[in-house]
Amino acid sequence: MASVARRRETHGTGCALRLLLAVALTWPGVAMPAAAEESEERRALLEELEREMLEDQAQRRLESARDAFLRNNFYCLRTESEVARMGDVVAYKQIGPGDFRAQGAARREQGSALGIFIACIAGARIAETADGAFTARREPLRYLPLLDRAQSYWNPQAGVSDEVRLEQLQIYFELGRYFAADLNARRRATIDSTQGRGATPEQALERLAERWSRHMEQLRAEFQALVDQFNEELAKGGGDVQRAWNERIRERLRGELTTSEEAL
Repeated sequence: MASVARRRETHGTGCALRLLLAVALTWPGVAMPAAAEESEERRALLEELEREMLEDQAQRRLESARDAFLRNNFYCLRTESEVARMGDVVAYKQIGPGDFRAQGAARREQGSALGIFIACIAGARIAETADGAFTARREPLRYLPLLDRAQSYWNPQAGVSDEVRLEQLQIYFELGRYFAADLNARRRATIDSTQGRGATPEQALERLAERWSRHMEQLRAEFQALVDQFNEELAKGGGDVQRAWNERIRERLRGELTTSEEAL
């Protein structure tokens, strides 16, 4: 019987505990520290989850705005591998007869032309400022010269061998490298001066696009001015001028970074 009595005592104690717990839950002014702590932890957890969701939404919005900006190109490529999708365009190389592929109106019956232009490889970085505004910057950033073979033509020149003529034309590609090296040397200032700022990521990117468009128009004019300067000096000094420019270019390019990973 002792064992039965013990079982009943245990059962009776359990009823008493449940009764006390019920009273404590309903009695005015009785605090339940454990339950309060659990409720506070739950609120904190919900607040943290809500904050993370808002941050995630904001990040997706930034990424969406940036990707739309990059898809619109704005005179830049996202990676050097995109050069191959620009048409009959190649990066720096030693030119040969096969690089002159202009047809129709793009080709003339006399003279020669090398379709060199300056492109940029750039990303877009968006950041929120301390005052709640947004900035958009073209970084990382690198410039490089490209050859549009569909805009390049070559006609033989009396008394000048093909080898010499190609050497004469190659310097225009070298001028492109020279100019791109100068742009790369001052790209930090370019990133700062073309930065866009706005109340939203979209506004910041819009202002960046406007400034970047003006920047690219300006650098094209500067590159054309460099080519015109070379042509004027070449017309006066001939081979000596070309040799002097070749040395000037070699000096400028000495130690230049050649891979996109290093340059960026």
